[in-house]
Amino acid sequence: MLDGELIVFERGRTNFAQLQRRVTAGRGFLRLAHECPAHYVLWQGVTRVDLRWRDTLF
Repeated sequence: MLDGELIVFERGRTNFAQLQRRVTAGRGFLRLAHECPAHYVLWQGVTRVDLRWRDTLF
């Protein structure tokens, strides 16, 4: 299981508004994806081999 966040950087800072524009861009998505690429920042990874994921509540 991965825990993280999708972010967009603009001028060296994260920009949530720009990420929202990408999500709602419709046909303009590819242009925005090229202009302002998104990155997945992983905070934490959890693995457990013997765990049955479908029987687990999160």
